[in-house]
This record gives sequence, C-alpha cells and structure tokens, in this order.
Amino acid sequence: TSIQWFVSHCWGMPVRHFSDAIRKHAQCLDGDWEDSSYWICTFSNSQWHVKEELGLGQWQNSSFYLALRSPECKGTTMIIEESVLPLQR
Repeated sequence: TSIQWFVSHCWGMPVRHFSDAIRKHAQCLDGDWEDSSYWICTFSNSQWHVKEELGLGQWQNSSFYLALRSPECKGTTMIIEESVLPLQR
C-alpha cells in the first residue's frame, strides 16, 4: 500500500483517541475513507531495529524522511489531544 498521509503524534495519547482522530481525518477526505493509508511510526518502524530505521546516522535514509518524501504522500496530519503535547517538544 502506498503512503498517503504521514502521521505525527504523541506516544502518550490514548489509543482510542488516536484511532478516532485518524478515522475522522479519513472520513473528511474525498473518496472511500477505508482506502486511505497512513504512515504511523509505531506501526511502520521495526521497534527492534530503531538505529536502522533512523538511517544509521544518515537522515536521508531514515524511514521518516523516506515516508515524507514518498511521491504518493499527500501530506502530514498531526493528531493532538487537549494538552497539545506534540507542540511542547
């Protein structure tokens, strides 16, 4: 599946809030929302090979950069909650 949306989020967010926000985003898009695809680091990166996922010191080879630069990526969506934690980093 091609990457349509890159997701930025805070790991401290409740999973229910996160999944509801993704579903609402997808439902706002044109077309069938169930066909939307999202790149979410928690699920897209091997948590056992973090160094490799981060490009082994070469940011141009990181999975984050490659996902964002993918020709199919339409944009980024930021999932936030009441405390807006992603903006406080």
